[in-house]
Amino acid sequence: MANRYDDNVSILLNEGVGECQSSGDPCEPLGLVCDEANDECEGCVSDADCDDGLFCTGVETCVLGTCQSSGDPCEPLGLVCDEANDECEGCISDADCDDAVDCTDDACISNVCVSTPNDADCPDDGVFCNGPEICDASLGCVSSGDPCTDQGLVCDEANDACRACLADAECDDGEYCNGAETCTDGSCVDGADPCLDQACDEDRRSCFDAECSADADCGDGDVCTTDACAHQRCQNTPIPGCKDTDQDGFADADDDCPNTSSGAEVDRKGCSCDQLDDDDGVNNCDDECAGTPEAAEPDAHGCSCHQLDADGDGVDNCEDACPGTPAGQPVDETGCADSQLDSDGDGLFNPDDRCPGTAAGETVDAQGCSFAQGDDDQDRVLNLRDLCPDTSPGVPVDSDGCAHSQVDRDGDGVFDAFDQCLDTPAGERVDAQGCSAGQRGLADLEAGALAPGAGTGAGSRGGGGSCGLLGLIPLAFTGLGLTALRNLGRRRR
Repeated sequence: MANRYDDNVSILLNEGVGECQSSGDPCEPLGLVCDEANDECEGCVSDADCDDGLFCTGVETCVLGTCQSSGDPCEPLGLVCDEANDECEGCISDADCDDAVDCTDDACISNVCVSTPNDADCPDDGVFCNGPEICDASLGCVSSGDPCTDQGLVCDEANDACRACLADAECDDGEYCNGAETCTDGSCVDGADPCLDQACDEDRRSCFDAECSADADCGDGDVCTTDACAHQRCQNTPIPGCKDTDQDGFADADDDCPNTSSGAEVDRKGCSCDQLDDDDGVNNCDDECAGTPEAAEPDAHGCSCHQLDADGDGVDNCEDACPGTPAGQPVDETGCADSQLDSDGDGLFNPDDRCPGTAAGETVDAQGCSFAQGDDDQDRVLNLRDLCPDTSPGVPVDSDGCAHSQVDRDGDGVFDAFDQCLDTPAGERVDAQGCSAGQRGLADLEAGALAPGAGTGAGSRGGGGSCGLLGLIPLAFTGLGLTALRNLGRRRR
């Protein structure tokens, strides 16, 4: 008996009857719906059952066994919900926009905070040579810098004034990489780049060959370092706690296959093809057919017969009844070309079978034809209808397959081709030319022209007809005068 969750996990035995009984739906008493697929009750009992842990969906409550959300808490305020920080982005009043920078004027404009630097909020520090104080939107009040530099002059703090320089030392700004400044005609002149085609290291006050111009230039192939370009030098800083045991470019924490062979190409989960298998028992490196169905039986290359078409005829091997179809030949739905079929089952393939409709069980010749389908004398009349099966090649025949030389229509024993009297009455004796005495006339009869062994007119074909023992008709007839013989001849005509 199959157990079902919605029949309850408690299966009771009725000892008196010996039958299993169910205690019933475990979810119904709670007012919930049973979910058999996940073995759980769907719905809620209290508000706590409904909390999805998300800020932007609002507060969830349980109403009649169904969880309901109050919705986006920010939308009614005209703001945008920020799930990452559990807050509403935007503002309602200027007070919402305080950026903690004293010198900026903060305002809420169309639900967007705008902070505008105000130099007037920065008090003078009383130092002339660092320039007027100004408001930086991020740093607050800062000095604007030496007011005399742009003029090529030297700042005189004692007199709160700018004056001409007297020596190179007064023009030195303390920076190495912009070159040595000089005093020329009372004005400070910027120096030349001390490194020319090299990079300049201000901290080391030296020149060097640049290693990089961007962070991307500093990749060391180690996923456990942070790669950065600082002052045209690469810095590869180890990430604390990070390991890449198999050195495949994926940290162990993110690597689905932590034991990848050295140098092997891996996918985005850190796995090489020899570590993967689509459940057909052949690793993906050797698997020539990805995605083999689970129930299929793959070969050594990981391919099921449904994934293969050995003869390239467009019918997969499972369905192909003729797996060796020659290239380029059209096939039917079973994968068979006409050259592979024997439609009448006589042992010859269709292209070689001169008689494709042979009846089942009939013996055939080398051309696939049964006797009834054959034409042994090749007179274009099938054996079954050929009354003269031995006609010589090339001789014209009639619809019965007989040549003129094979027909004796009056059955007198002389074939029509040689019969000078084609309509001899049945039973009359004839001569070698197929004529009876009555057909020849008395003169011929008296001359003894009747042929010995001639027929008696029975009507035959194909060399048939009865010869009989005709003998020669004697010139003198006992008890029969010539007149009577003439009359007999006239009557037979």
